[in-house]
Amino acid sequence: MSEVLYFQLGDKDKISLPDLSKAFRQISGLLADFDAAVSQDRRGTVKWEVTVLQKSSPPLLGVTGTPVKRRKETAAPIDNVRRVNAAVVKSVALLSHDNQRSSTLSDALMQRVRFLAVQTKRIGPIQVYTNGDRAPIDSHTLETIQNLTGKSHVSDGSIVGKLDTIAVHNNDEIRVWDE
Repeated sequence: MSEVLYFQLGDKDKISLPDLSKAFRQISGLLADFDAAVSQDRRGTVKWEVTVLQKSSPPLLGVTGTPVKRRKETAAPIDNVRRVNAAVVKSVALLSHDNQRSSTLSDALMQRVRFLAVQTKRIGPIQVYTNGDRAPIDSHTLETIQNLTGKSHVSDGSIVGKLDTIAVHNNDEIRVWDE
């Protein structure tokens, strides 16, 4: 059985239903986005199941991943569960402790972590951990994300050449490529 990835939601005795619902939605999106980033497959390769749900003080969510087998695949599915779990904890730890961004942490993922960090003002710090590693999402994480994603400088200029495509997907991230 795969290891469980835990999310301890705050440090308060109570959590409101809207805060809990928002946190679950962001965690679900976070897992799907990390899965896509780690596996290099936009559909993802891991199916997540809730294996621990505790409403003690503080609330605890534990999820376990299982590899997804596609219909047309004949070989056994690739097991990326440990890699995704490690990427989640490592990326959060780098943001929280080292003021850095991991290579798997896209702008969209950073916004999901930012949303969870904003929630910590109401529910308290969120702990993300597996059996061995632990990382907090807290006010320091929010400050780091704001420093990394804020405007560093603005300048005017021009580009000579031909612009083929700009793709913007409801993010702060713009990718331009030439085919």
